[in-house]
Amino acid sequence: MFYSVLIKYLHKKRKYNSALFFAGCMICISTFLTAQKNKSDSYRIDSLQKRLQILEQATGYANDTDRVNTVIELGVCIVKSNTDSSITLATKALRLAETIQNLSGAKGWLYGMGKAHNHIGVCYSMKGNFIAGVSEFIETLKVLETIEKSLPVKNTSDILQFRGRVYGNIAGAYRDMGNYLKALEYSFKALKANEQIDYKKGIARNFDNIGSIYLKQADTANARKYFLKALHVNEETGYKTGVAVNLNSLGNLFTKEQQRAKALYYYAKALKLDIEIGNKNFVGVVTGNIGSVLDDQGDSAIGKGNRKFALEKKYPEALKYFYEAMKISEELGAKTNVMLQYSNIGTVYLKTGKFKEAENFFLKGLDLSFKSGDLDARRDFEKDLSQVYDSTGRYALAFEHYKKHIAANDSIQSEQNTKKQTQLEMQYEFDRKQTADSIKNIESQKVETIKHQQEISRQRTFTYAGIAGFLVMIIVAGISFVAFRNKKKANLEIAKQKEMVEEKQKEILDSIHYAKKIQTALITNEKYIEGKLKNLNRRI
Repeated sequence: MFYSVLIKYLHKKRKYNSALFFAGCMICISTFLTAQKNKSDSYRIDSLQKRLQILEQATGYANDTDRVNTVIELGVCIVKSNTDSSITLATKALRLAETIQNLSGAKGWLYGMGKAHNHIGVCYSMKGNFIAGVSEFIETLKVLETIEKSLPVKNTSDILQFRGRVYGNIAGAYRDMGNYLKALEYSFKALKANEQIDYKKGIARNFDNIGSIYLKQADTANARKYFLKALHVNEETGYKTGVAVNLNSLGNLFTKEQQRAKALYYYAKALKLDIEIGNKNFVGVVTGNIGSVLDDQGDSAIGKGNRKFALEKKYPEALKYFYEAMKISEELGAKTNVMLQYSNIGTVYLKTGKFKEAENFFLKGLDLSFKSGDLDARRDFEKDLSQVYDSTGRYALAFEHYKKHIAANDSIQSEQNTKKQTQLEMQYEFDRKQTADSIKNIESQKVETIKHQQEISRQRTFTYAGIAGFLVMIIVAGISFVAFRNKKKANLEIAKQKEMVEEKQKEILDSIHYAKKIQTALITNEKYIEGKLKNLNRRI
């Protein structure tokens, strides 16, 4: 069992644990897992095609949106095996989404349009047309912005998660174009979007991608920092698929630093976990990575003069892993990785002097490169075969394949020049469009700013008027209060004076009455006087 080689090696280096023994046992079921995966994929495609046939006969908003989703899902299922057909399906989904009349009566199911644009962008990026891919991703972001404007609550969880994924796709395209500054810019935008909704899987993925970008720039310190951050988040949430990715990334880091023992340790842990969770695609990748490290160790031994150790130990170990990676890739139909393993195996045989075996694998690789249309692989295999024939004294064949190597290389250069010219033109159009959109956005922002300022001015006027009215009311209330207080004071004064007058008047009346009484008491009674006068008259 090929795992035993790595386990024994790590045992000597004291770098292994029980997980490696578990991995050694689980490798026995790898072929079964591949077969199951292939059956599962085939069943999924058949199921989606049947569902699509049913939906084609149905009508209504719900059926139309379901049809868009089904077409996109079908495209996702075949994207690796047939990228062009996947683009065709996603374009069909986009056209359908554009014609759907939504529940508000307007045309265009925006979310479906965004999903279609994003998948088309992914397909273009997989084909190496990164400018076209980024253009589709930008269209996706525009759709998301339109959706956000129509929502009562901005930056909802679904939109932010989608936005984070699109930012990550843009970052990946710029990374593969070698524009690491832009790649980091969009990676951090993706990270921010995922952090806003605390989407742990997305956060960990962004950390790992950022680490990969730093590793591309040979900044191993920052690469290690972000790989470990990603690993911590995935371990914390128990996301094993993510943990396996992070362990492989750390293996890549230590390979870059030429710390091959540590690289093997982390690759082995990643491999064990990938087998455990049935992630067969990644099993093939990691297995090949382990083979490459062992192959490097063989080259290093040769360089140090220890040829026997390389030929008897390291190269045979590397071959075991390359063969296993080849087997897995063939089962999965991953042609690019199959050709890579043919090249790896053939190269090891060439270095160990097994020219017949090397020739067989290089010829198999050359045949597959013609079938797949991979001109880069064809160029490399033609050169490899030329070296085999030169080493075995078959100089006519060596020269023939070397000429084919040169012809393929010239074709690649011509194709690359044409592609570069096309990409430059697309870049120009893309930049021009971006500039136009930026100007449009700036003008739109200016209009919005003016409207906002006018609204602020209007609100300020209302505020000032309200304050002025309030101040007038306070002044009137103050004046009224003072008048009321003065009136009350005057009334009190009048009442007091009235009371004094009444008091004086009473005193005067009392005096008059008193004088009258005295006068009355002093003056003779009228009747008495009248009686006296009558008596006097009688006497006369």
